[in-house]
Amino acid sequence: MLDRELLLEIGCEELPASWLPGLTQQIGEVVLAQLRTHRLTPESPAETYSTPRRLTVRIARLAERQTDLEDLVNGPPVAASFNADGAPTPAAAGFAAKNGVDVAALERVETPKGIYLAFRKKQRGKAAVDVLPDVLAGTLRGLSFPKQMHWDAQLEDGRGELPFGRPIRWMLFVYGGRVVPFTITRTSAAQSSQVQEVTTGAVTYGHRFLTTSGRAGRAIKVRSFDEYRARLLENFVILERSERHDKIARELDAKAQRPHGARRLGTAR
Repeated sequence: MLDRELLLEIGCEELPASWLPGLTQQIGEVVLAQLRTHRLTPESPAETYSTPRRLTVRIARLAERQTDLEDLVNGPPVAASFNADGAPTPAAAGFAAKNGVDVAALERVETPKGIYLAFRKKQRGKAAVDVLPDVLAGTLRGLSFPKQMHWDAQLEDGRGELPFGRPIRWMLFVYGGRVVPFTITRTSAAQSSQVQEVTTGAVTYGHRFLTTSGRAGRAIKVRSFDEYRARLLENFVILERSERHDKIARELDAKAQRPHGARRLGTAR
């Protein structure tokens, strides 16, 4: 269902091939951990993919809202909350007023220290689109690399600079076919004019060199994972590592089976 699908692609400068197996697994784990932290429930597994220039996560069905938050706030002991006539004391009245309810709406809970008045505070969950920017910020912070680079980038999360395995050049981030807004900004110390803000969109990029249209590495607009994978394939990008491996192996086997003269002719060309 497109209206519940989450698709994230982090596009960056070329990552070492040896990093990709670990990062492919790690990005799914980090995204799921961030979704749990922000009370967004995935209703399908996280699918992860990678190429040297992209890390991709797709969740086919994600909850539309956070789960509601319920917090039990303890107040004064019951023994100190009512006088001999059963009327609320200032302690009970003050606790109720602080939480915006009448004393009659307070609960009595048993604790190791005795019975206390308590208020069950409920908070309705936010819409997913309002929470997903924080999920992405946590994901970018949560990924670890064998080596990290400083590339004059920062997040507006109060933690300043954002080191990363390689500089990020684009981010595709859509939920239900719509872009989730998010921006990586420049640090105040950025010197190079080549360092630009990176803003999320519904755009990915094809192979840098291979093309049938005369323009390699062109921007490709997508709204869903099926469209994303198909359009990348049209532009010479195979998402699945195993499929890339098998394709290379088949082509090498085919080349090895050619007659010796044909191999030399093909190489000369």
